[in-house]
Amino acid sequence: MFFVALLPCLLVGVRVMAATVATYAGSGVSGMADGPAASASFMMPNGIAWDSQGKLYVTDTTAQRLRVVLPNGEVRTVAGSGEIPPGGLWVAGGYADGRADAAKFNYPNGIAVGLHDEVYVADTYNHCIRVVTADGDVSTFAGNPQRAGAANGPRGRATFNLPLAVAVDQDGNLYVADPGSGLRKITPGGIVSSMRVPMLAPFGVSVSPTVGAQQLFVTNSVGLWIIGLTGFGRPGDALQVSRFFAGPLRTSYTPKELHGRIGLRAAEGQRSIGNPFQVAALDLTGVVYSDYRTHTVRYLNTNFQDTYVIGGQAIEAAANEGGGFSDGPSAESRFDSPAGVAARRDGLIAVADAGNKRIRLITGIDRGEPLSPTDRFLPAVPFTDDDYRIAYIGNSYVWADVHSADSIGGQIERRLRDDGALAAIRKNPRVLTVRLGSTFEPLKEYVDALAATQAVDLIVVQVNSIFAYGSYNIAFGPQNLIREAPSVAARMRDDLLRIKQSANAAHIPLLFVAQPLGFEISLTETRYETVFFTEADSVGGGALQRVLTEPFAAAGVPWLNLWQVFTADEASPAHKPLFLSIDGHATPYGNHVTAQAIAAKLEEMKPWNRRR
Repeated sequence: MFFVALLPCLLVGVRVMAATVATYAGSGVSGMADGPAASASFMMPNGIAWDSQGKLYVTDTTAQRLRVVLPNGEVRTVAGSGEIPPGGLWVAGGYADGRADAAKFNYPNGIAVGLHDEVYVADTYNHCIRVVTADGDVSTFAGNPQRAGAANGPRGRATFNLPLAVAVDQDGNLYVADPGSGLRKITPGGIVSSMRVPMLAPFGVSVSPTVGAQQLFVTNSVGLWIIGLTGFGRPGDALQVSRFFAGPLRTSYTPKELHGRIGLRAAEGQRSIGNPFQVAALDLTGVVYSDYRTHTVRYLNTNFQDTYVIGGQAIEAAANEGGGFSDGPSAESRFDSPAGVAARRDGLIAVADAGNKRIRLITGIDRGEPLSPTDRFLPAVPFTDDDYRIAYIGNSYVWADVHSADSIGGQIERRLRDDGALAAIRKNPRVLTVRLGSTFEPLKEYVDALAATQAVDLIVVQVNSIFAYGSYNIAFGPQNLIREAPSVAARMRDDLLRIKQSANAAHIPLLFVAQPLGFEISLTETRYETVFFTEADSVGGGALQRVLTEPFAAAGVPWLNLWQVFTADEASPAHKPLFLSIDGHATPYGNHVTAQAIAAKLEEMKPWNRRR
């Protein structure tokens, strides 16, 4: 069975953490002073990268220098030269290879640390890529400072046009985000090529720090792009997550429509992802990036479209109002033109806060996510013996467009803990949210696996009408379900019984949750959808509710009727929207109502009093 082998690795619950911002180095005074972190000064810290020894390299752009913050907090100048002229505000740029104190840069920007801790620098106004050794010796790695262009070939003859960012993969390939010539690649053998991707003028680039399958995260004025590197050059695709909301449909284009062989999937989240500038990959799905327009640093899970600000205050008018400076909890912190971001292996995030002339650190970001039972999305943190383990299973309605603190599972866990519901047995409630497809077959397989391994103490299964459409090959539309009511009722009852029998055989308590979709209870909930599904007007009178809830009673399973909960909320003067008007998933308030209803039902059932 597919799921059984995976179970020892997948046990994880929601842990809520508040992100915190702190200053790592820089006094805030403009200058080039080395020394202790608190008194050292920067002029315009821009690119930033960790090496394998915990040293943090920084391009001090208008100082025309490469700096480093040592693990003990001391700041040193690694390479670069030139002085501020009288009455000037920055060092004049230049070009010279050689030893550290004689080398010259011209607007050094993004940086990346290579496989042997060498540092690659995007020397923007010199139109080339420089490399700096640990001793500070500088040489030109690729490009020609005398000639901007887009020529490919051996790196000594290739040309670039205002390169802004660089990234190194596990094989030593170097990727360059060059607004003037596109996304470029330099192989370990020194061959430069242009990567054929359906995007223009990249700002930033980062490569996932994973073994095996790798992908690039690239930013430009449109948004954030994900480009798979495995088998690149053969038919593949790029995923764009734009800051512009463009409707509920995820449009797939055929490869012929974009650059011949490279397709594109456009995916739009419900919350703005801001204006990605420089980016750092945490893994295959998680990225952090600076938003130069709103003076913030943001996190995005590209798989579940979960995005939130981890540093600064997201003021859309910040480009006019300007940034600020403040350490502390992320919601209270302020940045001024954050630029480069770098993620250390332990999850510590460093930010070059250019306008504040400081290096900032962000810790404790909430990266909780639902489990998709494939080996690509397995969480790594197990339950402990003190945990009461709850599996909360369903389709995308159990977790969509939300981070873990506000997810349904996160709120259930918090209420059960705060109410002391499990205090009598000295257990800590932990919820594992599992997001499957919308058919009963994988749901039954997954419950079988949980039962076979005794992996959890309680199973909560949430079901909506999409399971009926997908499992019984019924065309989407409420009237189609009503027309097929006898067949739907019998088949759904049998599927529910099958799940119940599996859980009962393992003596694992079970709760089903019957959940309506927005337009199934009110035309105001998902107004955009009802424009297209006008037959929703005709589902009043409870006919659809009976079709989708009677199988639970017929199967004799313990269940919660969210139809009643949502209907009562609709009639309340305190009602708030339960569903997003555009794609039908729950609003934060809808998640809250669902979580409170499930937690209350569990407190009524007290399944933890049943000893296995």
